Amino acid sequence: MNVDEILNFPSVQMLLKRLPHFQLTALSASCTERLFPCTEAFSETGFEAGVVALRSVLDRVWEQLLGDPISSGEREELEKRILEATPAEQALLAEPQALQLQLAALAAEAVAACFEGCVWRRRDRLEHPPRLALAAIEKVARSRAESGRRPTREEIELHPLTLRELRNLGDDAMVLETEPWLTLAFLERFRRSARGECGERSCTVDVFR
Repeated sequence: MNVDEILNFPSVQMLLKRLPHFQLTALSASCTERLFPCTEAFSETGFEAGVVALRSVLDRVWEQLLGDPISSGEREELEKRILEATPAEQALLAEPQALQLQLAALAAEAVAACFEGCVWRRRDRLEHPPRLALAAIEKVARSRAESGRRPTREEIELHPLTLRELRNLGDDAMVLETEPWLTLAFLERFRRSARGECGERSCTVDVFR
């Protein structure tokens, strides 16, 4: 099941399509925050700098939403950080904790997609983090299936992590649609909630618990 197949939930497709660009950017950043804890696996390979770099990129997305625009020069620097932030694929697959590192790579890809969608105003990139979150859940479900059995599509769709992530996406969209102007105070609260600072959210896949 590839990334595009896993997000063929009609309700999610409608949710993403109906949000204006600014609201979609906030939703994409919130979804990326839920995946971000997975990047901590990079630290286990001695790649702590990658985690710090990715954090700084995602922070700048939020800061642009809060009114601090990203200049063209800074954009180029942040794009460079993204390229340097993920260990080589060979290194990821060689490690014994390969699943955690694959999830970390998905989280890094979500940061890149969210950033590109924000600075280039590309809806297709902003819509990518939800796909990556559900792809991460599919990887976890497959790893936990008995005897390495590949989960069916129905099992993925009904998996508790999938249902929770879909609920989070729906809640984000509902909140964003009720605040069409997205004031700075609202965005700051929304960012804190997305990061779990209000005790309301957790990592998409809970792999470190």
